[in-house]
Amino acid sequence: MVEITIKSSQRVTGVEAGKIVLSDNDQLMGIIPVVVMVYYSRSDNMEFSSMKASLQKLLEYYPTMTGKLIFRPSGGVDIQCSNEGALMIEASADGALSEINILENQIPLSIYTPMDLSTPTTEPVCKFQLTYFTDGGLAIGFTGFHCILDGTSLFEFLTNWGAMHRGQPILVPVENRSLLISEGNPPSMEHEEFFVRPPAPPVSDSDPKPQPPPAPVTKSIIAEFPVEILNKLKEDCSVDLPEGSWISTNDALSALIWQRILTVRGHNDEDIVKLGMACNARSLRSPPLPKGYFGNVNFFICVKSTKQEIVSSTLSQVAWKIRQGVMEITPEKIQSSLDFVHSQPDPSKVIPGFVGPTGFAMTSWNKFPMYDIDFAGFAPRFIGIPPLPFSGLALMLDTPKRDGSIYVQIGLEASHMNALLVDEIWNKYRPQ
Repeated sequence: MVEITIKSSQRVTGVEAGKIVLSDNDQLMGIIPVVVMVYYSRSDNMEFSSMKASLQKLLEYYPTMTGKLIFRPSGGVDIQCSNEGALMIEASADGALSEINILENQIPLSIYTPMDLSTPTTEPVCKFQLTYFTDGGLAIGFTGFHCILDGTSLFEFLTNWGAMHRGQPILVPVENRSLLISEGNPPSMEHEEFFVRPPAPPVSDSDPKPQPPPAPVTKSIIAEFPVEILNKLKEDCSVDLPEGSWISTNDALSALIWQRILTVRGHNDEDIVKLGMACNARSLRSPPLPKGYFGNVNFFICVKSTKQEIVSSTLSQVAWKIRQGVMEITPEKIQSSLDFVHSQPDPSKVIPGFVGPTGFAMTSWNKFPMYDIDFAGFAPRFIGIPPLPFSGLALMLDTPKRDGSIYVQIGLEASHMNALLVDEIWNKYRPQ
């Protein structure tokens, strides 16, 4: 595996803008990091100095990206736009990118610079690591606190950086997070998609600190689903639907992934299982949010059932159940979600209700124009996340072919992944 050497790191500044109060939806994301890798086979006109110059120009439009986290006394987080700067790191690899099989996770974790979650208020809110390979290849690793942006905002930012680098117009971001702050009304609906963590019990200095159980060994894969197979899967999942109903390709693929993972995980039949998905609700807000809105507009779809019901149902029935969950994201549900978070004394205690051993999360990046991130007249080779140890998540990605095929980056406990890879129905929809 190639070795990566850090050559320099420096802060890149923009403008000061005082304190920005993060929205109720931003609070849900908290200080967990969001990470993305963008790989290019060449780096013509993408020298570190010129990339830094274009980033600095762009950051003048994004004061939150150069600020710092500040915690609210009652819980929750905001951004002090003090222009302390984003962190930009220059690195070099001792091998050729063309000789690395990214889809087989042959990239070292040092391809990006992680956030230090032990000192979040002194960390830059985002970091950019540019790693140059011996054959001219380039990897751009972004990591930042999720509370400042979601996937839509992230890819709009990266696309803007490319446009700024080429001297082209950008989509000017709209920094108005008050549009997603509740007026203080009580929620009008139940919210199974949320779980409010109870206060921690008091602990004295003399009490022995409980040791967390050892983390299970995890395994991640990147599985390609060509468009022809996705069309067949969608066709199979469209039988016996209620009259006038339909399911999407993502519904069908989500049904396959969730059902087969529940089959290999070994839950009890009566266990309550939940599937959680993020829904970009920019167009569902009433009125719709302005184009270029910068922040989090992720509202959670939550599908609840028993393990037995999901594994014994047809894929069509599971896909329809997922479609029903998607249709529950309405302007009224969005407003009630904001009201629910706002009503909590400490919004940092609100977490997704589908985490844990019987939950599973999916997020769809395959609809983002990620391969439009163009710095010098050519598209990326691949976009995804680094080979982090993770479990209980599937990330749907576009492919460089941009023909409707989808990469799925999945993390599971290693024993469950090994069982999934030999599952008969899973392999029915895999390239032979």
